[in-house]
Amino acid sequence: MDVLFDDPILMIRLLRRCRRHRLEVTERNHLSFLTLLDFSNLRLQPPLEHSSVIRREIERSLFRPLQDLLARPRKEVRGRLVQLGFELAQGSGDAIDGDSEPVEDVDKYLELCAQAIEALHTGSLIIDDIEDASEWRRGGLTLHRKYGLPTALNAGNWLYFLAFEKLRQTRLPVDRKLRLFEMMQTVLLEAHTGQSLDVGTDISALPIHEIPELCRASLELKSGALMALALQMGAVLAGASGEKIEIVGQFGLAFGVSLQMFDDLGNVRVDRPTAKHLEDLALRRPSFVWWALAEEFPQELANFKLALEKLPDVSSLSDFLRRVPLIETGFSRALRYQQHCLHDMEKRLHPAEITQQKIQALAERVANAYS
Repeated sequence: MDVLFDDPILMIRLLRRCRRHRLEVTERNHLSFLTLLDFSNLRLQPPLEHSSVIRREIERSLFRPLQDLLARPRKEVRGRLVQLGFELAQGSGDAIDGDSEPVEDVDKYLELCAQAIEALHTGSLIIDDIEDASEWRRGGLTLHRKYGLPTALNAGNWLYFLAFEKLRQTRLPVDRKLRLFEMMQTVLLEAHTGQSLDVGTDISALPIHEIPELCRASLELKSGALMALALQMGAVLAGASGEKIEIVGQFGLAFGVSLQMFDDLGNVRVDRPTAKHLEDLALRRPSFVWWALAEEFPQELANFKLALEKLPDVSSLSDFLRRVPLIETGFSRALRYQQHCLHDMEKRLHPAEITQQKIQALAERVANAYS
């Protein structure tokens, strides 16, 4: 297996061939999340709750911009992980212990937690776009470019609080609900700590031996932490033990890091421009690209920095990437990292075959999206 992963081109071909045979992950209707923004879910204190004027203005300044963004194509990987976390942990309990509602309400709780995760993720994208001065998101203008910075900033923050509102709507035992709240609060704190590394560190200015550690921390605190939360929410709803919830979270952290590895590599493809093409490199943000470069090609660091100084002209970077197989080597490393975390998950959690197939399909989809 290690020989196979040492040839990234062969691995890409095999992954693409597997598309015809893999178990497809059910697509969630993207309009389902828009129901979160319906007036029926808006709680206002009397007498404001009866004011058509107030509701009209809230729709214009909050709901309409969010509906614009949420209607655009998106992957919803994190929302799906809530269900997969439930399936991974089901061996320790297939119902919500002590809950007065019938077991079938678990599906509703899973949906509410998935919506909470997607709210957190979407809110973080809006804020991230503001901090990066990004122009585009999901095929359209970023919210701060289209509706103004104050409107976008408020909408992004509002989604963070909407996530807690979705958890509040679950009719769970107090201890179970409190655990979900505490986990979400911890992840928000970690993610914003990671974002401080992202926006406050010029990765090109660090000594080469410090680059991998800082880049890994950024990936774990941001992408990894949110993936871990999604899976752990499902595990909590399954009635898993604290030990199993911890193991599920460790898998989620590693899986989230692998996703960000592929994402970082995809955004460096000069032959495949995207809306956020080369943005992190131009801003000198920590990423897996710098991590892989520092460990695999340390002697090329100075040349890489010189190529970045010429951006937005990509000719020097293109020449560098033709000479140095950074993307190919990085992709091979990301595949190995992802497969290691999958093998570790199988060994420690012993998932049902159908669950294992779903996770493998999702992993292949992520790898293929950026290959």
